[in-house]
Parts: sequence; C-alpha cells; structure tokens
Amino acid sequence: MATPTPQITGLGLDGYLRIQKEVAYGTDIVASMTDLKILPESLMMVTNQIIEVNNQIASRVKQDPDTEARIAVSGTIEMEQDPTALGAIYDIFLDQIAVTGDATDGYLHAYVPKMTGDGTDNSMTIQQALGSNLADQFSGCVITGITLASDNEGNQKASLRIAGQGHTGDVARQSSWTFGAVPSYNFGMTTVSITFEGFDAYVQCVKSYEFTSDLGYNVEDWCLGSREIVQPTYSAISENTLAMTIDADATLLEMARNQTKCSILLTTTHTSVAGATGVYASYIEIPEARLNVDTSIGNTNEKATMDLAFTIYGGTTTNSGAVVVPYELRANDATATYA
Repeated sequence: MATPTPQITGLGLDGYLRIQKEVAYGTDIVASMTDLKILPESLMMVTNQIIEVNNQIASRVKQDPDTEARIAVSGTIEMEQDPTALGAIYDIFLDQIAVTGDATDGYLHAYVPKMTGDGTDNSMTIQQALGSNLADQFSGCVITGITLASDNEGNQKASLRIAGQGHTGDVARQSSWTFGAVPSYNFGMTTVSITFEGFDAYVQCVKSYEFTSDLGYNVEDWCLGSREIVQPTYSAISENTLAMTIDADATLLEMARNQTKCSILLTTTHTSVAGATGVYASYIEIPEARLNVDTSIGNTNEKATMDLAFTIYGGTTTNSGAVVVPYELRANDATATYA
C-alpha cells in the first residue's frame, strides 16, 4: 500500500487566486485567467457531504456512511478595491448595460442587476492555491452578493460571496502571475452626494460607508441525477442597503421620520491614468432610498456623529433608460471589452 504524499501548505504568501468568466455555466475555462490581489480572509471550500446509514442489521456498531452525497462549493473573496479588477468583477456579478469612452479617457462600463428571467447568465471559474499547495479549481461560481466598504483611514474593501457547482483538486500551480500595478482605491478618493426629494444635492462629510447587495439566489438547489447544484436562480427580490457614518445632522432625523425619498451617488476617483488622460474611477448610483425610521443622534459630551442606514428601493439610473433598477455600478478602466 502506497504512503500518501505530504503536501505541506507552507507560507501563506505563496498562495494565489485567479478567476475567468465562463462561456457556459459550469464549464471550466482557464485559458486567460485574471490574477486577483486577495486578502488572507479569502477562502473557497468544497464539502463532499455524506449520507448517514442507520439500517437495523443486528449490530450496535455505527455503519459506514454513503459518501456519494451532495457536493457543496462556497466561499468568499476578500480584497481591496483594485481599480484594474473591479470592472471584471462587476461584469461577472451584474449585467453590463452600457460601455462608453475610448483609449484616451478610459472605458466606462455600467452594470445593473438583471431585472428579467430566472437568474444570472454570468459565472466564473476560480483557482485557489493555499500556500505552496497545488490549486483547487471551482467551476460554475456565481457571485451571489457583494459588499463595497471604506473606513476613513485605509484602502477601500470589496467582499464577494460565492456559490459554485464543480470542483477539481490537485491542479498544477501557475509559474507566473500578472497583477495590476495600480494601487487600490483609498478612503481619500470618494465623495458622497445625497439629493433628498424637493431639495438640492449636497455633499456629506462621510466617515465610512458600506454598500451591500444580495441578489436573492437559491444556491441550494439539488435535483435528482447529480450531486452538484443546478444553476442558481432567483428565489427572492434583491436586498440592497447602504450604511454610512457622518457628522450628526438633525435635518436627517426629519428626513427619516417623513420617509423622504433620496438619491445617492458615491464617486471614487483615482489619481492613476486609465487611458491617455482619463483616470480610473468607480461609481455607486442609487436612484431611490429611504433612511430607516429609527435613525437617531446619540447624546454625547463630544462632537456627535450618527449612523445612517438606507434601504434601497428602485428607480431609473444614468444608463438604465426606462427600466427601474435598485442601483447601478460603473467602472472606468483601461479595458475596452469584457468577454
């Protein structure tokens, strides 16, 4: 009997994660993968579940399980907001509805959640190697939700929640990588404009923000005939929220009490050039939101701040035309077309 060959994980910094958008859901594609600069909290996992066996066979010894049960692939990708990668991520997460610009100004890609049909047409293949290990490869990976966030001192973050279908282990490691050389978006690059219905737009001094979108997919849909899930489909409307911390503003209490509608635009502008003259940029456009009714200002002996929580509804955005959508994400970068 052969002795198992050890695969010592070693230094975590030797690990990597790569993605590529699939042409067909669940069909691995690794011909031109994009290397992502990920944070160590990122982890893709596969669980080969078991079926417990409890037959009465005149024995008190636990019976061996059936190991041909459900295969569950899930994980999260945690990363800083990389201007060279956000467009590719948005392209997998949402539907592109417009692209404008050129090699001079950069290419502005606009994305919104899909408003018709059963589910997403987008998926990706992911390869992740932990430390110096061989890689795990995951196919049919759908981004089910995203969180974009920033505090007021560091680089802005992106968190991607993943549901996958297939898994291949012990994939050969890559020998070379290409990572975007542009630094991540940091807190000093974002401005926030809020326009309450009946009032002019104004720019808030925002201490932090957290935009979260969950598209409402069914990611546990197993059917007879396969151990893997079928392609995720919508099981609920999307849940979308925006949280911010700002200097306390009593006017906002009235807006919350009256449930005054507002539109919000978060604009993040880099200093690095995406074209000949244009710069990298990212936009979160929310056409209609309302402050939660329990919005308050705490009593304090110091200068007061307040936590705002917006529930996002729906409206028309810059590129949605007459179609009502919950939000629009835009990325200006140096990529003309995402496959």
